[in-house]
Amino acid sequence: MSCNQLELDNDCRSHSLPSGVWADALIHLEVTNRMPYNSLLAWYRRALSCCPYSVRLWCQLADCQLRHGAPWPAVRDTLDAALNSGLHSESDLALLDAKLRFCAAVYFYRNLLETKRH
Repeated sequence: MSCNQLELDNDCRSHSLPSGVWADALIHLEVTNRMPYNSLLAWYRRALSCCPYSVRLWCQLADCQLRHGAPWPAVRDTLDAALNSGLHSESDLALLDAKLRFCAAVYFYRNLLETKRH
């Protein structure tokens, strides 16, 4: 476990972090390749258990899954969970709907490219 991961883990045990701190820390860990994908998923789940109404975290998790080649059902399940998490704001729901459509388009495009290769 790296120093940053240990610091994040200690902070999480002592108190709940604001969603923006979670989001920034997880992006940093991903882009610097300091954490394997499965560990990132576990940390996203932990962050969302503390901040279930953070649209930013839900969207980041879907983007992370997309970047790491998770199967479409996993990404769709993540966004369905976000839509069913109790969010009420029209702008939050619209953002999640747009993210769902974007991810679906990416998977459709990937499948189209795979089909053309064969």
